[in-house]
Amino acid sequence: MSLALTLVALLCTGGHHGHHGGHSSSSGATFEPGWLLDDAGKAWVAVELLSRADLELEVNTLHARWPGMGGVAALITAGIVLGLVGVGFTIAGIVQTLVTGMVTWVLGVGLGALGTGVLLIILGAIDFLAVFDQRNRYDYRIKQLEQRLDQLEKVGRAPSPSQGLMLTRF
Repeated sequence: MSLALTLVALLCTGGHHGHHGGHSSSSGATFEPGWLLDDAGKAWVAVELLSRADLELEVNTLHARWPGMGGVAALITAGIVLGLVGVGFTIAGIVQTLVTGMVTWVLGVGLGALGTGVLLIILGAIDFLAVFDQRNRYDYRIKQLEQRLDQLEKVGRAPSPSQGLMLTRF
């Protein structure tokens, strides 16, 4: 499912990450690129429409929900370890089968562990793509929010026109 969502996002973006507008179809419907969508698949609210408090709240929320890579790393590592154990058991099972002329449980355990290890590595890679996509979307949105907060801060520090006039009076 995660792989399917990633592929759909890539198809919607057309592989472009430099363009920040939606793509229009011949029917007039607009498809938002994947990095412009929130977790529910809806377009992010324009930062210009958010108050300073809303901007800060969303930045903090995204930082709190930032997806970690620990589960992905554990899944891939477990797959590698199980795969290596499976290779060892499979080699031992093949040798034992050649020596005794009978297929033994060692070969079955080795092949089962090897297959399970490969499956865990594949699932870890698929999960990695999904987490990587989510991290990119969050990073993009956080940068938008922080740029808007910086703009608001600069506007707040800029002298008002009346202050400029006060300085020029004699």
